[in-house]
Amino acid sequence: MSNIILLSNSEIKKFDEPPVLPSEIKTICFVVNQDLQNQLNNLRTKTNKVGFLLQYGYFRACKKFFLIDKMPVESINYVSNLLNFAPDQINLTEYSSKSATQHQPIILKLLGFQAFDQMVVEWLKRDLVLRINQLPEPQQIFYELLQKLHNQNIEIPSYHRLAEIITDAYLEHESNLLAIISNNLSPEQIECLTTLCDFKELYKFKNIDQSTRPKDLKNSFKVFLEIKNYFTILSPIIKLLDLSPNSCQYYAIWVKKATSLQLKQFTDLNKIYLYLIAFIQHQLYLRQDFFMDVVIKCVQAANNAAINKLNKQEQTTRKQRRAAIRHLKKSRKSYQVLVDEIRNILRSRVLTSIGKIEKIEELITKHDQEQSEQEDQKEIKIFEETLDRATNDNDYFEMLEHLSIKLQNRVSDIIQAIMFNKEETTKKNLLKAIKYFSLQEGTVNKKSPSKFLTKEERKQIINDQGSIKVSLYKSLLFNHIVNAVKAGELNLQYSYKYLSINNYLIDPKIWNKESANIIKQTELGSFSDFVTLMFNLKQKLDDKYENVNRRIIEGKNPYIKLDQDQEITIETPPIEKTETKYIAGLLEQVGFIPIYQVLSEINVLTKFTNFLKHHSIKGVKSTPSAELFIAGIIGLGSNIGINRMAQISIGINKNSLINTVKWYFDLQSLLNANDSILQLTNQLALPNVFIEDPANLHGSSDAMKVAVGVESILANFSFKYFGRDKGVSVYTFIDERQILFHALVMSSTEREASYVIDGLLNNTVSKVNLHSTDTHGYTEIIFAITYLLGITFAPRIKKVSKQRLYSFLPKKFHEERGDLILPSRSINKKLIEENWQDILRFMATIKLKQVTASTLLKRLSSYARANPLYKALKEFGRLIKSYYILTYFDDVRLRQRIEKQLNKVELANKFSHAVFHANDQEFKQGGTEEQQIAILCKTLIQNAVILWNYLYLSQLLANCVDHQDHQEQQEMIFLIKHSSVIAWLHINFYGQFIFKKYRPAVDNVFDMNKVLSLKINNQLGVK
Repeated sequence: MSNIILLSNSEIKKFDEPPVLPSEIKTICFVVNQDLQNQLNNLRTKTNKVGFLLQYGYFRACKKFFLIDKMPVESINYVSNLLNFAPDQINLTEYSSKSATQHQPIILKLLGFQAFDQMVVEWLKRDLVLRINQLPEPQQIFYELLQKLHNQNIEIPSYHRLAEIITDAYLEHESNLLAIISNNLSPEQIECLTTLCDFKELYKFKNIDQSTRPKDLKNSFKVFLEIKNYFTILSPIIKLLDLSPNSCQYYAIWVKKATSLQLKQFTDLNKIYLYLIAFIQHQLYLRQDFFMDVVIKCVQAANNAAINKLNKQEQTTRKQRRAAIRHLKKSRKSYQVLVDEIRNILRSRVLTSIGKIEKIEELITKHDQEQSEQEDQKEIKIFEETLDRATNDNDYFEMLEHLSIKLQNRVSDIIQAIMFNKEETTKKNLLKAIKYFSLQEGTVNKKSPSKFLTKEERKQIINDQGSIKVSLYKSLLFNHIVNAVKAGELNLQYSYKYLSINNYLIDPKIWNKESANIIKQTELGSFSDFVTLMFNLKQKLDDKYENVNRRIIEGKNPYIKLDQDQEITIETPPIEKTETKYIAGLLEQVGFIPIYQVLSEINVLTKFTNFLKHHSIKGVKSTPSAELFIAGIIGLGSNIGINRMAQISIGINKNSLINTVKWYFDLQSLLNANDSILQLTNQLALPNVFIEDPANLHGSSDAMKVAVGVESILANFSFKYFGRDKGVSVYTFIDERQILFHALVMSSTEREASYVIDGLLNNTVSKVNLHSTDTHGYTEIIFAITYLLGITFAPRIKKVSKQRLYSFLPKKFHEERGDLILPSRSINKKLIEENWQDILRFMATIKLKQVTASTLLKRLSSYARANPLYKALKEFGRLIKSYYILTYFDDVRLRQRIEKQLNKVELANKFSHAVFHANDQEFKQGGTEEQQIAILCKTLIQNAVILWNYLYLSQLLANCVDHQDHQEQQEMIFLIKHSSVIAWLHINFYGQFIFKKYRPAVDNVFDMNKVLSLKINNQLGVK
């Protein structure tokens, strides 16, 4: 079997052939020390000496050996001259492969490296066993192995050797799975899988209807029950296979994309079974999550409806309540007068006892006549009832009961079908009620468990006749289920989103055994010594308190003030406006460029379409044309749609385009394609003029709202943003060079903070180490996590309270020292220390990307007060946040930088609207993954335009260098620095597209040798 395709042919050639080394690298790598000179002295011929030194120098530079006959002439001449040999004295054809092989162990010993031998191969195979189970991208494995070899000072082998090892590991992994299937499938399971091979049976399972209308939900629910039945039959083999989420999703997505013929192409029946088993497992997990989302959404909608109706009712009864209060006041006042008069009679010393009685009777008779007793008492009773209802929750419970039928129609069957985790729950009484509800097929009676209800709720579910209020009971049951799931007190047994937090973290047994290796692998070693870490942080925080307060007292910080309540107010003076439209003006001179031309020219330079891989580990022999890839990117990224894109394009076949998008457009491939564009942008000098501090590349993120024009479980109503429609949020990440390094789709009702870490961890090219968000983008836990990731989190803070600040030292200490800014309390160091290993385990889980950080954070945050890991992370985050806020108070330049950087992401969002222009800028995809793919296509277009702009501007600067016009160079750089490269008015995103094997004359537009050799110093000059 041939090896898995890890690199393109051109990339393989680049990997296996010796590069032309820059002169500065040559001077370092070919330096001859005494040990090396001794080895050279032992060689007889000049050719062998040159060959030995060539191998030595190239190994120092690249950590691998190359074939001598591939060595660049420039390097051969350089080494010959270094050894004082005339080039014509050297004939490397005489340097035999045997001599080269004999010299390599000597070179490895000189440089302290280990040979890539069988011991290393076995070591890599053992490591791959753990990695392959996660079924990551083979290319990702390739680069991880290279990094591992580099870190351990081990010789890097040829591409073919590494590809062979990775291929064997994948084959062995799959072979083990197939053996499990072959040896353990029961006749019932085989029959089940044979039925699934029928494409019609399989087809109805492939997509989840996103609608929450009762009729559509019932149809979706029927499909869910069928999948659940298949899953129940297959569950024994599913447990034996123990597929990781990544493995399961890989096989399942392949089945989803495949036709019946493609599925039956496998000659090994067990392989078909493996893919189908994974598909059923994946679909059950997805649908459990989907229907739990439906329950949460429907219960929340019912609660909102109840509250809205109560608010309207409150408005209509407000006059009635006021009248009741006035009447009761008047009534009680008249009764008080009567009581006072009776009291005076009783105290009389003149009247006899009989006289007092007669007088009191006379008074009561008179009072009764005045009050029209019968009529008044009836009114008083009504008024008292009105007021009584206003002071308790009776109306709320009645409203829930009234709305219950609609809610039941949507979620009652779902609750009975969802599989909850019986072990991982703290709500045993609730679980008991769910079980009884399911056994009774949704029927409620007096025996229905009620211990999960509050005391008030148990009182409310019984009516005046002593019978149970069935509809109210069900509404309250659904509410308790939703609250428990959101709080992590009730979890699903099979799920991607709603598992117990312990099911996401690295297994405690593995952690206890391998924590040292895992900490090293995830680069958390600098945080492993808790005592030293906390000592240093304590010192830093106390020094910061002292310095910030001293500067305030000395009047050196005029922007901070304490009001009469001792609340902190901070002013940030606006940055002097030097922004210009200079870049936009330069770019408009090039005319109106079709977006297809921009993407084609950028593809010639970056080969980003090569990163769009077929959804098959082995890949395929032939790949679609670049034109098809670019058409797909424009179709999704501009929101035109694939079908419409084919209709308005010349040179594009509709079926070919649909097939290309289906098999090649996945999240990881698009991320890799985007990264290839960012890598070339990184190589340019011009983007660096926007960096204010070279040691701290500044990034930011912010969300924009996007309407969804189809049914989508992720979308929510928001009159403010979408009117009567629904929508989602698109969260965009950008650095100060205006490079968009990530984008993702999230619910418009979710807090953005949970997704900050996702964007930072998926940033493999733009190494941001200072990141800003607006106020809704941070929590104390985000401060903790970013610190442990080595990133300074720097959000904008609009309102600052002294209650935000914490210290290691008690408040009394700071008061005695005379500090103006005081902490609210001291840090609970003991809590952090007791949970430090779990914090490191949490961080290692995030860094290993076993689960997305947002999933982990949402589950952890839902636990809130009860979970010690949550509390410890929050406490540690308070420490980091306190230090940051003090810095924020004291550093006006930092505050201005944050404002400026957040403005860039707002401009990027405007750019997004220009690119994502079609179909009223509404998503026409309902599924989250489909929406995410569209957004990554949009981001790729944006980054391609930004790179094109940089190349054009760099070309202009390079031409200035040729003309030696230094004043013009400096003026241009100054104007560029104070303008924005996010400009798009010169780009044509509309019109008819003609895809006719476009071959841009890139060399005529961009002289890449000039552009890449362009250097810009810190004084804004050009070299």
